[in-house]
Amino acid sequence: MDRFNLIFIFLISLLLWSCSSPMDLDTPKEKRLVGNPPAKVFPKINTILLEENGIAREFVAKDYSIAVDTSKDIPLIWMNFLLDSYDNKKSTERISINNINFRIDSTQLTGQPIKIVPNIINPTCWAKYTINRGLNIQSDTTINSGDSKNITELSFSYNKSRKEIWAYIYSKIYDHKVWKEQKDTVVYDTTWVGGVPNIKEIRLRLEEIRTKQDSLFLNTKLLLKY
Repeated sequence: MDRFNLIFIFLISLLLWSCSSPMDLDTPKEKRLVGNPPAKVFPKINTILLEENGIAREFVAKDYSIAVDTSKDIPLIWMNFLLDSYDNKKSTERISINNINFRIDSTQLTGQPIKIVPNIINPTCWAKYTINRGLNIQSDTTINSGDSKNITELSFSYNKSRKEIWAYIYSKIYDHKVWKEQKDTVVYDTTWVGGVPNIKEIRLRLEEIRTKQDSLFLNTKLLLKY
């Protein structure tokens, strides 16, 4: 092999070594929700309207993530949020809501009501409610939508030109109100002294934990804007 060929081979090798592979290039990546198609827009919660048994309550979104794929004929939405109460309007006579934990996965933005019931087919959708039952924090409990008579229905209205979505959530929840009831009573202590009874009256105040069946109806409206 002559000197010219050696130089030619050397130059070709140098050129190949200096070129980056297309696999080595930094390419922009679309933001995705795990296991789902690329989301196009990420709305923010603009307004929360919640009525508990017809009484307006004040709630704040402590944590949430929302994404909408608008490339479909009927857009798909992923929504995960925690709403927490921050008012002092909890009913002392009935059960009331402390917070709402809600999640849906790749759901169509339609006006048709959808029941939120976790199951084997769709285990990633749920609605969970922390209920104040009235006694103390130890008596609070978590209710899952789909348990027995507890129902949550969801529907949407979508205005593409205004870039806003209304989510409507209707919930029926059944549980027990818990309270303490005080009752005064009298007992008698009898002792015998020299064959003569000595009767002493003792007054006591007893506390009993009482419960009764109660219900809770929630109308929740969320305005989402992007």
